[in-house]
Amino acid sequence: MQKKKNVLLLCLSPVSINGEEYTYFYLDGGNVYQVRGFMTNEAPAKSVIERLHRDGGKRLDKIVLISSQTTRGKIIDYKKNKDPSEQESGSIKDKIVSLGKDLEQITHLEYYEEVVNAFAVNIDEGYREKPISYNIVPIPDKAEPNEVARAAVEAADYVMMQGNDVDLYIDYNGGPRNVAFMVLSISNLMKIREVNTKEIMSMNFDNPGKNGIPIQRMASIFECVDLVAGINEYVNYGRVKVLKNYFKDSEDERIHEILSAMEEFSNYLQLCRTRDVLNYKQNLKEKLQEYLDNTQTNPGTDTRDVLFSYVVKDILAGYRDLLDGDMPEVIKWCVEKDFIQQALTFYTDRMPIYFWDSGIFHPSKEEDERYNAFLKEYKQSCRKQFNKEYGNYNKHYCWMAKYIINVGINEFPEGKMSKGTGRNMSIKDIFKNEFDMVSSGELMKAERLAETFMEYMKAGRVDSVVSKPELKKILIEYNLIKPQRNNANHASDDQTGRGNGLGYKETCRLLYQAADRIQKVLK
Repeated sequence: MQKKKNVLLLCLSPVSINGEEYTYFYLDGGNVYQVRGFMTNEAPAKSVIERLHRDGGKRLDKIVLISSQTTRGKIIDYKKNKDPSEQESGSIKDKIVSLGKDLEQITHLEYYEEVVNAFAVNIDEGYREKPISYNIVPIPDKAEPNEVARAAVEAADYVMMQGNDVDLYIDYNGGPRNVAFMVLSISNLMKIREVNTKEIMSMNFDNPGKNGIPIQRMASIFECVDLVAGINEYVNYGRVKVLKNYFKDSEDERIHEILSAMEEFSNYLQLCRTRDVLNYKQNLKEKLQEYLDNTQTNPGTDTRDVLFSYVVKDILAGYRDLLDGDMPEVIKWCVEKDFIQQALTFYTDRMPIYFWDSGIFHPSKEEDERYNAFLKEYKQSCRKQFNKEYGNYNKHYCWMAKYIINVGINEFPEGKMSKGTGRNMSIKDIFKNEFDMVSSGELMKAERLAETFMEYMKAGRVDSVVSKPELKKILIEYNLIKPQRNNANHASDDQTGRGNGLGYKETCRLLYQAADRIQKVLK
């Protein structure tokens, strides 16, 4: 039992009584096959019927036609016709008579149906008992854009009436170009419903060969729409599904290896595995650049292979800040791409490391020695607990995120830590509304935590390459962002189900502001 339904979609062209019968040819399995026809749309339909029949006796189930007022009218009335009495033998006039139809009454649409049905029966007698079904979508001769869109949508509905599992063949020759292009656009939308555009056909009338006018398969060219969509999907959403589907038939193993590498990298990004993203990004960049360098000296011959170099250039451009940038650039890139959870994770997990490495907030020589001694003693005395709290994390991260606030603070003599400034001004006024996206309570809490870190600097245990006022703002931002990451991970733990923390826009602003500040102070 045939599972897939085969449907041909086209916009019908008129036929002239004084038109010639042309010979067309197409390639199938390395062989040349010829068909003949007076009407532009005849040859594509005949070629599909033949090819399906050779492929295990498959059949064309339905033809969906967009038909203008002219093509629904009589052939005899077509404005390009000459006096029928001037027609020579072997003309379409004889063809109409051979079909048993009245030359004075037959329409362009009826002619198409009659000639296609007769051809189908000649190929397979099964079409006599179960003929091809037709769905006609009417459209005015000079259709407005909204009428073109409605016709294309109606045609798509007819295609999908066959069920979801459809192989769609598109004849791109007939009708106005705007209608034909709209049909192609709608066919891309139909892919969402599992309608597979099997083939897009066009005739090259300008370059006939010895076998006739070629019926060209244009799918790989028109699928550039998919290519653009695939690049957009990966650059903006980190997904590779469309690109993998577009290049699935490529014989270039390098392309499949790169797509797999892109998918693995994007999976790390989607899962917020910051360590894996940072460890793997150089590998991905090298694969992309190597392919680009190779194709400049050895360009491919397949259409898709040639286009993949375009994909690589766009990925390298779209991912530039993520692949080449430092941590502030990575965070800003994530915010710009709406990867907010990823930006929060990068900031809270990797920024303490970046603070140390860049000199923004790093231990003095004596503090580093004290910290190393603590780690060594803790590991020797309680290895299991040490591994849980410190051993599985980056050493630089643990110093700021764990050691200072949990251990180091207890080493200060009692009374040496600041107890607050006793200020009378609003805390938001003090910072000139730089933190107006958060509440006063959140800002005060973050400032108190920042003061704890600043005490380390006052005690000579921390060095910094930035000024104290800017360092304090950086530390406030860090202590504002860190709880937002925790809130995002446990967004609905409260009884109301609403969760806590900043809104989406405020979180984006805070992240971008924090990353931007770090870039500026390090210039």
